[in-house]
Amino acid sequence: MTYKHDERNTFLMRIDDMQTGTNASSMQSSLHWRHQRDSLSLEGEFQNRSFSDASQDASIAALRAQYVWSEQISTSLEHLEALSGSVDSQSSAEVEYAPSKDLRIAGRIIKGANGEAFQGGASWDSPFGRLYAEQTMPGSAESGGTSERTLVGAEAPFGAGGTVYTEYQWDHSGQQRGLRSIAGLRRDWRISEGLSLLASGEQTILQNDTGGSNEQNALVGGLSYNLNGIKFSSRNEWRRQQGDTDISQFASFNYGEIRLPSGFTLLGEYRVSSTDNRQQPDQSTDFEEASLGLAVRPIEHDRWNVLLKLTRLDSEATPGQADTRYDTSTADLLSADWSLQLTPWMEWVGKQAFKKKLTELDPAFEFETNTSLSIQRFNFRIPLDLSVGVEYRLLRQDEASDERSGLLGEVMWNGMEHIGIGLGYNFTDFSSDLRFDSDYSEHGWFLRLQGLY
Repeated sequence: MTYKHDERNTFLMRIDDMQTGTNASSMQSSLHWRHQRDSLSLEGEFQNRSFSDASQDASIAALRAQYVWSEQISTSLEHLEALSGSVDSQSSAEVEYAPSKDLRIAGRIIKGANGEAFQGGASWDSPFGRLYAEQTMPGSAESGGTSERTLVGAEAPFGAGGTVYTEYQWDHSGQQRGLRSIAGLRRDWRISEGLSLLASGEQTILQNDTGGSNEQNALVGGLSYNLNGIKFSSRNEWRRQQGDTDISQFASFNYGEIRLPSGFTLLGEYRVSSTDNRQQPDQSTDFEEASLGLAVRPIEHDRWNVLLKLTRLDSEATPGQADTRYDTSTADLLSADWSLQLTPWMEWVGKQAFKKKLTELDPAFEFETNTSLSIQRFNFRIPLDLSVGVEYRLLRQDEASDERSGLLGEVMWNGMEHIGIGLGYNFTDFSSDLRFDSDYSEHGWFLRLQGLY
């Protein structure tokens, strides 16, 4: 008798640099892993978030194991461990029962620093859409900040590729007492081959127990095109918050590339964001970034690759801006990245970047700075699908006659066809991205996931 295993591994890495024009800028990176083997699935995630205010930095690691006993019953265990910051660790156990293919009932016990809590919920896939409900209850009087909450919601199809939804949340205890109502819709259209559109809208109203209320509205529009060597995507978001504060925000993210003959690719990117604070106009701000690049990757071989990029950054800081990365300034950046396979077991990777920045402290005073960054790295292949990387970094600032340098070391495993996983230590304390001026948690251990194509 032969037993066949159904086994799959999935890795996902994501990095978000969130700059909204306020003091709440942050950078979040996460690494997600999933392993599936027959009825057992394991999931692991590492997440790190760095804020302009270092006291808010936090990193967590989570592991989840699920076992499907039958088509009706599954169980799971989950643990979240706080590695740094003010996040609390917690563990949970869950049982899910599906008496029919349309009805699911689940119960969950959570234990953390604030005590214990129980969550019970059910969902029903009706002919008209999906209905769901959830109840959270503290498990003991010592539950601290754990609040009692009731949630009900519904979602239904909206045309082809669309969804309309609504949800109500009642918080009966804790600091967020009141009713929160959410309503929204999302729709995707495939206009033609390679062309699709996205539109969504959402309204959230929070009514607290003191009689006050806050309203938040959001509209999102997007477009993507990918055909015949031309790729373009655009995502535009507008948000408005009214109540205790009156703020409107707009952000646009646009990217395009055109494949040219002989392995050349023309790249373009444009980002812009604007924050308008009607109650405190001096806290309004803007940010803009535009870049144009040229990538060279020979068709006949993959021995060397080059990326040239020109970027302009314009940012406007508020009088109370706490994050020194974003000031009232205009900066022009020129960078070149390359890789060259010297031998079958040695690769040279380099970067050279220059930045000219004009900073305005007030309308009557401005100054110019010139900064250069050089990175030289050698990767050596060794047995067991491993490689070792050694990197030297040099940062110069001309006007201040300042020079900083240091090393970075990394060991990478290349056992999978299109994915490499690296673990290393960065001995330098400055960023490898000249868009940012100040230190941003660069020094120390790091985990890297690299896609190979």
